[in-house]
Amino acid sequence: APLTNIRGYLEALSSGLLPSSPKIIASLHEETLRLGNLTDDLMRLSAADAARLILRENRLVWVNWSCTH
Repeated sequence: APLTNIRGYLEALSSGLLPSSPKIIASLHEETLRLGNLTDDLMRLSAADAARLILRENRLVWVNWSCTH
């Protein structure tokens, strides 16, 4: 879980058990992005469940592809 990973790294960094490094900072950044995406997904799901989701109709263009060897 992203929040558990973030908390664990931050506790280890703040207690001095783990030295700060660019790799750790990058990992924490990735986890915060992942947590943000999960939060956004939950907000969309909540809106859909509450029938507040706005659907937009888009025109699709179908293309037939053929492969020749």
